[in-house]
Parts: sequence; structure tokens; C-alpha cells
Amino acid sequence: MRLPRAYVEFATLGNIHSLLRICLPDKIVKKIAGEMGIPYASFFLSAIAFLKDVRNSCAHQSRIWDKTWLSKKKTPILRQDRGLISRTAELDKTAAALCICAIILGKIAPKSKWRDRCKDLLSSTEPTIPELYKHLGFTNAQWSSDKIWR
Repeated sequence: MRLPRAYVEFATLGNIHSLLRICLPDKIVKKIAGEMGIPYASFFLSAIAFLKDVRNSCAHQSRIWDKTWLSKKKTPILRQDRGLISRTAELDKTAAALCICAIILGKIAPKSKWRDRCKDLLSSTEPTIPELYKHLGFTNAQWSSDKIWR
């Protein structure tokens, strides 16, 4: 099933999350998740909710670089990851959102330079903010060599 292009272009991330969570059958959500490179529908739904929270914080000029995002109420993302992101980033930190973006953009816009620009930005900031990767929630300094970022 393909969503009409106009809907996707004008819907908010919250609308898309609600559509996926409430309106579409699990079978369709699982297929969409698979096409985005995420093999588990419940993890995909949690990831979209997580991105929605990050987007809202950015839109309202909140701090995101060393923020802990997930509360005990929002744990499905922790249960369904199975190493997809947790090998590179702590699941409750901003680095996880960056990894989710890298995975999804790798599927929907494979020629996008976003991953390279993100890596360049973080590496150029490293001298000013030592161990920036830790503040963001990456698990080690070699985070950019993970397959998500290649």
C-alpha cells in the first residue's frame, strides 16, 4: 500500500505516527517498517514516536544534545531493538534518533548526503566539545564506522 504523495508531504510526523499506530493494519505497518530497513513493526512505531519527540523539541528550541529521551513509559523501543541501533547508540539518547534517521534516509533517499554531513558536523565539533559522541549517546568514538553510517 502506498500513501498518496500529497498526504505524506503535508502530514505532520504526529499524523503519520497516528496513521501507522491506529489506522493501518499491523501487516501493512510491518511491510512499511521492512521497506524502511527496520524489521520489527513495534520498534518502527516506537522509532517514529521517538523522532516525533525529537522534532518537537527542536521546533520549540529545547536542548537535545545530552538529553535522555525515553521514560519507563516509552520502553517498546528498548525491547524491540535487538542490536539494530543499540550496538552504536544508547537507545534513550539523541544518538539513537540520529541512527534512526540514518537508517530511514538510507532507504528513502539513498543518494542523500545527510549521513556524511552529519558525520562531518560532529567530527568538526569534537575539538570544541571533547567526547561529544558520549554526550550524544554514541557507545564509542568509532560510531561513524558502524554500517548504519556507511
